Amino acid sequence: MNRRLKHPTAVVLLLAGTVLVQIFHVLVLAGLIPYQIVGGGRIKSRQDMYQLESIALGINFLLIFILLIKGSFIREYLSVRQVNLLLNIFGFFFLLNTIGNLFSSSRVEQFVFAPLTLIFAGLIFWILRSTRKG
Repeated sequence: MNRRLKHPTAVVLLLAGTVLVQIFHVLVLAGLIPYQIVGGGRIKSRQDMYQLESIALGINFLLIFILLIKGSFIREYLSVRQVNLLLNIFGFFFLLNTIGNLFSSSRVEQFVFAPLTLIFAGLIFWILRSTRKG
């Protein structure tokens, strides 16, 4: 294990970041943040925004649940192998999302969310690398 960033710290950082992203999505749903800056700038209606944001909230809640298990904050409802598989899927999803954000028509996605999703992917792969046990 690398001594610079330990597994529990990476899990907590990723949990905190994901909670902040959840707050962002709730603010978009509430209309406090314009929905035009999400979805690659391609969302054209409130109905589309509700669908996209609902999916985003659900996916992020799943990530939070998996991180709580990985960080031993809650009981293991999934095996180590299942948790690691799901984290790998999330890591690759965040890498793909980074590419999508870079090509977004929204500057917020290009300059805020592209680096954020890249950092999230890096943290996920760091967590997986630092806990290779199952």
